[in-house]
Parts: sequence; structure tokens; C-alpha cells
Amino acid sequence: KYAAYSRDFFGLSACDGPDGYSAFGAPGWIHDDGTITPTSAVATLNVTPDRALAFTEVMRRDHAAAFGQYGYPNGYNPTRKWIDPDVIGIDLGMMLCAIENRRDGFVWKLTNGDPVIKRGFSRIGFRRASGSRLRG
Repeated sequence: KYAAYSRDFFGLSACDGPDGYSAFGAPGWIHDDGTITPTSAVATLNVTPDRALAFTEVMRRDHAAAFGQYGYPNGYNPTRKWIDPDVIGIDLGMMLCAIENRRDGFVWKLTNGDPVIKRGFSRIGFRRASGSRLRG
């Protein structure tokens, strides 16, 4: 029911919205006013690369006005024609880490090589998937 929502245009997450900060689409706190977080959609690059890349194509093609000096906004609501004026480094950071990791695996190699991370993964039962191309 909101402008632009589609298979290739998504990004429900906590972010600024036209009426303030909210957890848009979060389970247990179902608030959806048509606001998406472009940075969270791009941050899925390592787990859903085809969907994330499709999002970037739609965002740049159909919502070019929302692309600012620092890239994608933290929050964007095409239904209400609202673009978040704030630039939030932690949101841009998760997107940039996903892009860099997709490029050469550096972020995951660095993270997965840390003994504390390895121990934590082991304690919660995470195991390396067979055929995993990342080393750590």
C-alpha cells in the first residue's frame, strides 16, 4: 500500500522516519509507514547479493533524488516524499563494510580470525559451512 514497495525495493529496519525514529516493520513493534532504510538493504549484500544489487539499481534509477552527498539516506519515505536530512555514520558504516567484504572478504576474514569471535561462534553452535570460501 506504500509507494515503491516491491520485491526489489525494501529495507525495513530501525531508522529515522518523517515522524521520528522507529523500528519500522520489526516483529512485536509493527509500525510501517512506508519508510525504508536504504543502508540496511545494501548491508544484506553478503547474504542476499542478488536482492541487494537489485535494490541499488532500483534506488538509483527510480529514486535518484534521495541519493545525496554521502550516498543513501538513513531513512527514506517515497510515499510521503520524505528524505532523511541526517547522515548517520554507523548506518553508512554497515553498508560500506558489506560492500568491502563482498569485494574481497576482508571484513569477515578479519572478524572470523579473532579468537574471541571464534570462541563465541563455537559456544552458540555456529559451524563453518562446507565449501565456505572465507578463511579465518
